[in-house]
Amino acid sequence: MHILILRFVRVGKRQNKRLKVELIEHPIKMPLPHFKLNIAICLAVLLFAVLSQVLGVSWNVDFFKVINAWGVSVDERVWSVLTLMGDTAILWPMLLIFSTSSLRCVYAVLAAVPVGGLLSVLLKRLFDSPRPASVIDSLDIHVVGPILKTHSFPSGHTITIFATMGAIFLGLMVKNRWLDISIKATLLIFGLLVALSRVTVGAHWPVDCLAGAAIGWLSALSGIYLVNRFQNRLDGFKLNTLLVFLLWSLAISNLYRSIDYPASIIAVDLSFFVATMMLGLYLFKFRKSIASFFT
Repeated sequence: MHILILRFVRVGKRQNKRLKVELIEHPIKMPLPHFKLNIAICLAVLLFAVLSQVLGVSWNVDFFKVINAWGVSVDERVWSVLTLMGDTAILWPMLLIFSTSSLRCVYAVLAAVPVGGLLSVLLKRLFDSPRPASVIDSLDIHVVGPILKTHSFPSGHTITIFATMGAIFLGLMVKNRWLDISIKATLLIFGLLVALSRVTVGAHWPVDCLAGAAIGWLSALSGIYLVNRFQNRLDGFKLNTLLVFLLWSLAISNLYRSIDYPASIIAVDLSFFVATMMLGLYLFKFRKSIASFFT
């Protein structure tokens, strides 16, 4: 699998004057023991979540009440924007950040869909568990956005964010060790915040998010495996350009969606701005290749 590396190169007359960031692709494979360990941890967490769901453990409700009540202390617009980062249509266009350097992380995210989607649908249909709003009295729960009542387990938004952050986390390598740690820690924290937001907005139980995180990370591993196996078929410029325009079109479609969350326009506009900016950079960088299509 090709992993994206951020390499910092010193330039200028004085070496400490400024730093130039160079993006390169480096062929490297995740060691098999690490791959197996990631899968084992995901399956163990998922099994724990499923057993907790089956047994109806009391801590699930207790934790929900504590987290949901704490969430009231934070502006609900913050939770709304965070929770919408788990919306596929809003999150994926922002993956165009990789369009001018490497689209392999994006392909890994897309390749994670079959496993994540299949497990999500199967478990939601199998359990059809009630959402917090249908179990807890309306006076004891703080709901932000639409009131959802069915198909709680697992959390689809959490699957989406962990599949995306997981694919980037596992497919991104920074040569500077501390920068590498900082970026990957940020990815994990962001994923956890999005998962947490599903509880603070009253849409999911903690165990739903736990299962979603495990499924999402497992999906990311499957996506990386598929990209590694079929990487030679993902090098075509035409395919990459088609992917870029499809993701940008997804950002445009959000402008016409009706999203019942406070400050949803912030998330929609952010997604559209990032996608449009990166589309412009992509067209500029590959302008000669694109011009050759019409000559």
